[in-house]
Amino acid sequence: MGQVESSGLRDVLRSTALSLLGRLAREPDRPFLRAIYFHSVYDQDRANFERIITGLSRLGSFIDTESLVSILEGHTVLDGARFHLSFDDGYRNLYRNALTVLKGWKIPALIFVVTGMVGKDPLEGPDQRLMSWEELRVIQAWGFEVGSHTKTHPKLAEVATPYDLVSELRDSKHEIEERLGTECRYIAWPMGRSSDVDGRFFDAVEAAGYRACFGGFRGSVAPGKTDRFRIPRHHLEASWPLSHVRYFATGHGE
Repeated sequence: MGQVESSGLRDVLRSTALSLLGRLAREPDRPFLRAIYFHSVYDQDRANFERIITGLSRLGSFIDTESLVSILEGHTVLDGARFHLSFDDGYRNLYRNALTVLKGWKIPALIFVVTGMVGKDPLEGPDQRLMSWEELRVIQAWGFEVGSHTKTHPKLAEVATPYDLVSELRDSKHEIEERLGTECRYIAWPMGRSSDVDGRFFDAVEAAGYRACFGGFRGSVAPGKTDRFRIPRHHLEASWPLSHVRYFATGHGE
């Protein structure tokens, strides 16, 4: 069997397993807080994205980032099923297909942008175009938060000097604040795995004045246990069937 065929078979088996597990998954019988994130919502996935948001809204309610941090710090009681929603990179397709949906539902979301790439058109094609500063100002006026995804999207554990690391975090924060006229309080590190950062990063994040920091690894978010500078998030795709989303959204795969 060729490599392509083997990969295709694994994808089919994974999809089948997730569909079954998602249908069998029971809703948690106690309050929970789960952070989820997407990268893109393409035109063909808009309707399915809305189905996902509708389905998750039946499981629990969405909260903004300050509410999430308040729960983690013990200032707010976690008294039900809660979701925190974010998007990485700031693709323009989110402007068209995700944020208009969320605006109608009055669901909060946090968009992490790479400041050195805002408004640019990557080589991957038109679907990978990034929002401009003007579009970011519009979505902020709609009520959405904008956070940092660094200045150039490097693997931060491999950034050579402390100066370059600080520049990635501090300069992106300052540019967002200057361009949008509001404090940038949150950051998500590129790639999102624990191995993509090191101790220098977390020290620099706190020194730069961020309120909280998000990864891209699966895990539970627990009051009194989860570090607000190492918040795990479940990565989802807007093309997934609701059963797959439900599997992760109900705490499996952690």
